[in-house]
This record gives sequence, structure tokens and C-alpha cells, in this order.
Amino acid sequence: MSPDELHIKLKKDVFLKVQESLETIFDVCQEQQYRGIFDFSIATVDVKSITYKS
Repeated sequence: MSPDELHIKLKKDVFLKVQESLETIFDVCQEQQYRGIFDFSIATVDVKSITYKS
């Protein structure tokens, strides 16, 4: 299963707020990967998602 497929599957049948959170996390992780940074730890993704939303 690809990351995109998993992302779609996780967003299915959940509340809108959960979908939005998953979308933000997915976007942050894609940006990390694009930049060649493969640190997907909760601390890194959480800090970046807060910055990303602002």
C-alpha cells in the first residue's frame, strides 16, 4: 500500500477535524521527504504541523 492509498484509507469515515489533522500531517511528511529529511518522529512532525498551519 502506498502512502497516498493509506492516507485516503485513514481519512475515510472519520470526523472532519480528524481528516484535517491527517491532511496536515500528510502534507508535512511529504514536505519533509521532498527536502530530503526523513525524520518523521512525532516531535518533528508536530512542531512542523503547527508552523505549517500558521
